[in-house]
Amino acid sequence: MGGFDVRLVDFLVFGLGVLGYFTRAKYRAKAGSYFAALAVSMLYLGLSALLGLQNDVGLGAIFVQARFIIYLLLLTTLVGKVTGADLLAVGSATLKIVSIPLLAISVMSVAGIPPVTLSAFPGSSLGTIAGDLGTIVGVLAICSVCEAAMKGHLSWSLLWLLLPVLGNQRAAILTTTLLGIACMIFVWWRFQLIGARSRNRLELAAVFGGMLGSLAVGIALLNPSSFGIISQTIDGLTTVFTSEGKQASAATRPFQLNLAWEGFKEQPLVGHGLGKGVYFYDIYNKELVTTGSAHNFIADIALRGGLVGIILATILFIVAVGIRYQWTVPRLAFCAALMTLMAKAALEPAFDKFRLVFLIAFCVSAMVVSRTSIGSDTSTKRSQNVPISDARSAKAYGADRLVAKPAAPARSYIKEDIR
Repeated sequence: MGGFDVRLVDFLVFGLGVLGYFTRAKYRAKAGSYFAALAVSMLYLGLSALLGLQNDVGLGAIFVQARFIIYLLLLTTLVGKVTGADLLAVGSATLKIVSIPLLAISVMSVAGIPPVTLSAFPGSSLGTIAGDLGTIVGVLAICSVCEAAMKGHLSWSLLWLLLPVLGNQRAAILTTTLLGIACMIFVWWRFQLIGARSRNRLELAAVFGGMLGSLAVGIALLNPSSFGIISQTIDGLTTVFTSEGKQASAATRPFQLNLAWEGFKEQPLVGHGLGKGVYFYDIYNKELVTTGSAHNFIADIALRGGLVGIILATILFIVAVGIRYQWTVPRLAFCAALMTLMAKAALEPAFDKFRLVFLIAFCVSAMVVSRTSIGSDTSTKRSQNVPISDARSAKAYGADRLVAKPAAPARSYIKEDIR
């Protein structure tokens, strides 16, 4: 489209924006400071775009790097129309829909079955955990785990956070897998969901897993040919961090950051505008290659927007997170997902990759959406038919998901169970 790299996700966000615009508001939005920060960011984005045009940067490149703010603007129409729990439910339902093909991909990856080309989708294949698949599934898994936590359950969806390990995705292993699991453990601890019955079930699961592991080791000892599969798995995980290609790729990152720092010092106040990039040495093609990103979101903001851009971005994220608001499960869930994404954004060109741009913008918007409430008194007017006398349920759901009802002390809402 005239040099514009328009993706399917662009139409998705546009559709959500239009749908939210024509949907009647049901909740009182607590997002005045966020709207103000976003408006100022939009104005500064226009200035950065003009600087980019003066440097002969194409409109297509400017559009790619402006996607994040454009997405945030379109998704503001959802504020006051849905709750954070609604968005968690959507993420959980999406994970269920894609779980069967994901399971097939995982089995094919573990078994070493070659990917199957999908003729109906050019360039696509089944059996490959590539791109940002592990990161995308990780966000959906966090939604599913936290939706279960709101109901007092522990969810096996947590295991999907291990998908990047099967795909040998180095950055996603460090961010989605390790950081994501740590965040989910914190959510469970924060809302005291690990009760006696759940601990017993987890212990039984651990014993059962240990028995299966012992059986696998026994089979491996009896069948020497199985050592090849075990050895290949270990070698594959080791290669993710130690192969020559991975080490060479990692070695280019400090060089790119140094170039971004030198560029920032040239225009420290307002930066070089949208479209500004750096270059690096491509070890495969043996040549210097110009790239639109320094593979670090802070360096990218500093290079393109200067000190003013860094300050505005910091303010925007602070008001979006809203530390002073009540920390319910939905807010913690999207904060955890945002942490995994921003950690990956410190290692990859996040604002130039449409998948990561969408996920980050969605989680930032969801943090704001999760602060909405009904009426003027959030302590008495709620929107979910759950006994408010149950303190743990109330804490988990938050003010935007509860209805004040007569206490029911004889029935405990929290069910110590594994879903």
